[in-house]
Amino acid sequence: MASKMPPDPLVNIPDNAFNKLTDDQRIICALVARAMTSKAIASLLDIGLRTVELKRSKAASTLGIETDVLIIWAARNMNRLPDEIPSPSTLPAV
Repeated sequence: MASKMPPDPLVNIPDNAFNKLTDDQRIICALVARAMTSKAIASLLDIGLRTVELKRSKAASTLGIETDVLIIWAARNMNRLPDEIPSPSTLPAV
């Protein structure tokens, strides 16, 4: 007898949760989807590592998923995330 796979929590994220992500959270998610580490993201965006980690955590919380699963969600939803990453000077101040 084959065991059933548990339901995929990433399939059921409502659009209104995605719409609540801030622009900078979407940028972080786009970079996470490209398999960039938090340290690499911080360096690219010229922000602190802790700031990146906080934005990742808040994005995951907004989506109702665990931070560990954010990379999977981001990879599956790359088409909804920004293609181009703004230069650090155009990012909102933190």
